[in-house]
Amino acid sequence: MENLFADMETYSWIDLKLGTSTGPKHKFLKNPERYAVMSKATTYGEYGFVLFEYHIKNNLTKEKVLDGGKDWLVNNKRDYSKSLTFEQTVKYIKMFFVKYTEDSEHINLDAVKYSLAEVMKMIDFFENYNTLEYRCTSIFIILDHSQEKYVVKLIDISYYNPLDEGLERDENVLLGLRNIRKILQSIIDENSE
Repeated sequence: MENLFADMETYSWIDLKLGTSTGPKHKFLKNPERYAVMSKATTYGEYGFVLFEYHIKNNLTKEKVLDGGKDWLVNNKRDYSKSLTFEQTVKYIKMFFVKYTEDSEHINLDAVKYSLAEVMKMIDFFENYNTLEYRCTSIFIILDHSQEKYVVKLIDISYYNPLDEGLERDENVLLGLRNIRKILQSIIDENSE
């Protein structure tokens, strides 16, 4: 991971875990019932992704603005009542794209547009070329607002299997990607003049 942060002085990052974990039982799912409960209790189920971890800094002062994630996982026990709501998730994603200057703070539209373009490439791949079902995959976004450097990567490709017979695409991952696309597009729309 360190190479993703290379040449970045004041970076922030978010880890958006994709998928609903409600698909057929596969060998690698040791406890499929747990995944079904998690999907229902978090944003996984309805939106296809969860803001898994986040580290947001003020690019000017280098001070932490927000840091956390896995709030529902405490001492290796799952308490889904502590998971972020969709509204909180959107709020934190917006905070992630805030650029601080000497006299103001504003959404860094260039960073949002770059991230959206990269997510669109991922959607194209999963809609038109992919033949596998993925689990535990994330979109990892790194921003250095001061240097105008941005990285968007698909990471943690831990488990994958061929799609079940009759399926043409991984709708679990696509659900998350499409909802992330909507969030990014709404941020652009809200902040464009």
